Amino acid sequence: MFATLTQIGLPLALILIMTGVGMSLRPSNFRDVLRAPKAFFVGTAAQLLLLPAIAVLLISLFGLQAELAVGLFILALCPGGTTSNLYSYLCKADVGLSVSLTAIVRLYYPLYPAITGRVGDQFLFGGKHRL
Repeated sequence: MFATLTQIGLPLALILIMTGVGMSLRPSNFRDVLRAPKAFFVGTAAQLLLLPAIAVLLISLFGLQAELAVGLFILALCPGGTTSNLYSYLCKADVGLSVSLTAIVRLYYPLYPAITGRVGDQFLFGGKHRL
């Protein structure tokens, strides 16, 4: 039952959510992002730099065990996605900006967690783990 839910139900739900959000977008939403790119660059920097830095700060502050520290750090490396786009839509925020951030930041993902994981491993664990 759980396997069916995760292999069929979850992907179908994501397809429905993204279709609904995508149907609300117009080309003008993306033109607005291009006309005022400051929010896009701030959002990108926040997702790629600020969230991992906050995770490292929290890990250091609370002295989390290695397993919890790695879990929090991995979560910080994967910030945007379908859910953030849905919340932007429901809150009547800038959905074009949210979708643009999700799309562009996803281009970094093949290399970004590996690079940041190495840096996090060095900082948090002295290079003892392979994140």
